[in-house]
Parts: sequence; structure tokens; C-alpha cells
Amino acid sequence: MTRTRGGSPKARNLGAELRKVRTDAGFNQRDLAQKLEVPRPRLQRWENGTTVPSTAEVSAFLAICGVVNGPERDRLVELVEDVGAGGWITSDITGVRTELTTLIEFERTCTSVLNVSPLLVPGLLQTAGYVRAIMTGTKMDEVDKRVGIRLGRQEVITRRKNALPYVAIIGEWALREPMGGPDVMAEQLRRIAELSERPNIEVHILPQGFTTAHPAHMGSFVLFEFAKAAPIVHLEHYGSAAFLDATKEVAAYQRAGDLLRNAALSESDSRALIAEIATAMEKDDSE
Repeated sequence: MTRTRGGSPKARNLGAELRKVRTDAGFNQRDLAQKLEVPRPRLQRWENGTTVPSTAEVSAFLAICGVVNGPERDRLVELVEDVGAGGWITSDITGVRTELTTLIEFERTCTSVLNVSPLLVPGLLQTAGYVRAIMTGTKMDEVDKRVGIRLGRQEVITRRKNALPYVAIIGEWALREPMGGPDVMAEQLRRIAELSERPNIEVHILPQGFTTAHPAHMGSFVLFEFAKAAPIVHLEHYGSAAFLDATKEVAAYQRAGDLLRNAALSESDSRALIAEIATAMEKDDSE
């Protein structure tokens, strides 16, 4: 029986996982739908997360794709069972985070992203050197994997056609802390300034010196907006992350985003501050 949590973060994650299984097995949607004896639009809805297949349907899907038994089959079947539980908090500080598939899916299908990041440069703006600098304590082969994935994800905001509208609100502290050393940080700052010139990318800096608390003091968040689905908020902390899709919770973050855009520097003033700090970093590196 189809579950009622279609469109939720868990449902979309399941859909993305199923699509990957299908493509890895070499099937297109039409061929697999024929083998499953289901209409192609139903398979499409499973893969985009708008409806959720039953355990039996997923088992058949996996069997046709060659995932008959083993931990991968068990994991995917468990995802189906978990869709109806509501909410989603992950806990995984080793390896690539379990929510990564869902983040990539959201970035692929959303219509806009607002990223509030008071302490670090947002992931979609990071350079390879910066990524390596913030992954201390991670095994080298895992670092290489993460760097590759993160840089690959940036294609959604840098591609020539249909680039994703992206707004980053970054705390001044994130610009001034020399992650990886002044040379790495200067390169990172120049990259942010370069990207901020693109028509689809806005960068606003929250200056230091506020005398009252604002929402970014409470932590970072990412707000995904979709054309035909409810918005979703992603929260990430050390060792855990959460996806929020309840209407009242998301509305609070939408209001927070509006407040922070008004409190932050303009795009031109933000670029000027970024350039000023980058110049200072380059000077420190040369001394």
C-alpha cells in the first residue's frame, strides 16, 4: 500500500536511492516499468519521492535490478519502512554523511537555495583547499572522496544554463578565520567574490558587532524551495543533521532568512569586505 509521506525528505531520499540502483543496473525508466508491470508515471513518482512504493514493490524493483540480498537490499527495504515515521535526524560522523544523497537530490530538483552560515564558508562556495582544511581528523582517502563530491555538487550554481538561484548569508567570522592558512583562505575569499558576480548568486555578509541576537547566532541552516513541493530546511551540526518539513517549522526559517537578508550587508558592500579581508590574508602570507 502506498505510504502517506510522499514528498517528505525521507521519501525523496528513498526515490533518489532507487533511481541510482536503476541507473547502476543499466535500465531506463520505461524498460524497468515494463518489467515491474507498473505504469511508467508511477515509477517516476517513486523516484522523485512524490509517492512511496510498498515494501513488496521495492523488493521487486531491487530484484529486477540485481539487488537480491545482502546489506544493501536490507538498507533500502528499511528505508521504505521508515518513511512513515516523520521527521528525520541522522547521526553519522564517519565517512560521507548518510543524508548526502538527499542533499544532492534537493540541489538537483529545487528552484532556489538560501544558505545561512555564520561560522564556515558554505559548501557550494568552498575551494578544494578549504574543504581539506575543515576535514581534519578524516582519513586521506575519505577526504579525497569528500572533496570530489563537494566540488561536483557546485555544478548546480556554476553551470551555464539553468543555474540554480543561490543566496549565501555568511558571518564575517567565517571570512576572517584563516582555515588552512592565509594563502588557502585568500584563495577561498577570491573564489567567493568571483562567484558572487554571477547573476544567479547573491552573497551577503553579516558583519560583526551586533549588540542583539539574530537568527544566525543560533546556528546555520539551508532552506530549499521547490516548484511543486513544500520547502524543506536542512540543519547540520557536529555528528548529526536534521531535515524539517513541517509547515510551522519551515515558516520560522523563512522569516529568519528575510530578517537576516535585511540585517546583512548589501551585495556590493559584501564584495568590498571580502576583497579587503582577502588582501589582508595575502599580505599575511607574504610576510
